[in-house]
Amino acid sequence: MRRFAALAVGCVLSVPLPSAARPFTVSDLLAQERFGSVQVDSQQRWLIVQKFARWDSARRYDMDADTVLGLSRVRVFDLANKGAERPLDLGDPTAGYVPAGLSPNGEKLAVYKIAGHEVDVGVVTLSSGQVTWLGVTPRLPMIGRTLAWRDDQRLIVATRRPDALDSFFGYGWLAQSRLPPMWETAAKGGTAVSAFGSGRWLGLRAKGPAGALLSIDLESGRRTVLADETVVDLEVSPQGASVAALAEGEDLAPRQELARADESVRRRRLVVVDLTTGAKHDPLPAGDVITRLLSWAPSGDHLLVFARTGNRPWREGRYYQVAPDGRAEALAPPGLTPAMDGTQFKGALARGTWLDDAPVVRLVSGQRDDWWRITKAGPVNVTKDLPSQAQLLASDGRTLLMQAAGRLWRVGAHSARRLPKTAQARILRATDAGDRSPYATPRLQAAALIDGGGASLTTLAGERLAPLAPRETLVALAPQRGMRVGLSRDDHGVDVVEITGRDGQRQEVLSANANFAAIDFTQAQPIRHKGIDGETL
Repeated sequence: MRRFAALAVGCVLSVPLPSAARPFTVSDLLAQERFGSVQVDSQQRWLIVQKFARWDSARRYDMDADTVLGLSRVRVFDLANKGAERPLDLGDPTAGYVPAGLSPNGEKLAVYKIAGHEVDVGVVTLSSGQVTWLGVTPRLPMIGRTLAWRDDQRLIVATRRPDALDSFFGYGWLAQSRLPPMWETAAKGGTAVSAFGSGRWLGLRAKGPAGALLSIDLESGRRTVLADETVVDLEVSPQGASVAALAEGEDLAPRQELARADESVRRRRLVVVDLTTGAKHDPLPAGDVITRLLSWAPSGDHLLVFARTGNRPWREGRYYQVAPDGRAEALAPPGLTPAMDGTQFKGALARGTWLDDAPVVRLVSGQRDDWWRITKAGPVNVTKDLPSQAQLLASDGRTLLMQAAGRLWRVGAHSARRLPKTAQARILRATDAGDRSPYATPRLQAAALIDGGGASLTTLAGERLAPLAPRETLVALAPQRGMRVGLSRDDHGVDVVEITGRDGQRQEVLSANANFAAIDFTQAQPIRHKGIDGETL
């Protein structure tokens, strides 16, 4: 028996055991990296990749949710040179660098520099990798866009005083820095309060110093103050002749209804500036303009916004067509009312775009809302032939890409065409307009179609590109070079950005969380069970 027992033990000991897997630890959690925005310039020469460094390498941790801005890094790759990296000489390696927008010719990149609590804006010449810092404190794109290129040599920038609160940037440390002096005042018997008024005293609440909207000429260095305003969103007209901006106005009295998380306590004023003459216009002097809709016509002749009077409910607001000289026209067709959407925080959202230089907005007629083109001859329902309420996916001013009843449609001013039943859309969204970005209408050039169960990938212009791999996400397009850029993640959480040519040749340019390859993660298994009414959950 002992002999058999010994043999059995020997057999057990001789069986090869699996190597112990390294577990995922808190240290791994704090060491995570991730990718942010990925974009290609207008000439499809440069690939710009934003990568966030590991959390445990942050310079400061008193910046609340904006700690990630100090972890942002910018990497540039040359698509004309087999994806070779173009090193950037940005200076301080411990600062955060956030891409802020490419120049129209694709030769320059504006960047924000976040060094602790200090913010600067610079311009990188991509061919050399050199940067010029402008020495101004920009407002960061939290609510909307705060920096835009007028042309290849001039920037429009919303700025603030360095000690002023910038929307949410500063929540993490400004209160802590301002409270001790107030405590000291109170300890000495002084008055240390924050006053909030109502009624006739509504404007009693203290406000920070106003910022300024600047025009900066990169060639001459000249800086021009366009408006002394605290600007939270801006949009330059397509030809660079005007800039429209949303500026903070007076306090609004709260309404007797449920407050929404993303509603402002101040009126948002529309300011339009003629960039040639410097003339400033206030088109809606009593209007509170909704955020997330600031859309110029392709011709630059009109601007589309949505506004309410005072603090009335948003559902009582109207769309307006505003001319560069400040003339505003309400778009209120008889029998039609605005169809309001909601943001992720349940705030009001109005949608609109342009089609053949006429505004297209969502309006309700009867039991259904549709997209209506507002012309001088009257409103035209451009989605009346679609089987159900349509979702706007992308637009180029001449064609709308829409989805209705699970199908894709190309909609023009006078007709609608259904795309193949198996076609699916992949939409690439810009990220440089703050909270407006997820809701703004993407350009048609930023859309691609997947068909044949993923076997084909084409742009809306019909340019064929290499199909996506099963676990790959499309993040950028360069069809002039026959290239696309994808992001993949493996079972260990390792992320890889790859360039793929039309022939299917793949080239890795950057990875994140490479150290996760040594971790064996458990596979999450769905648990099927019934809900309170017997439904499958």
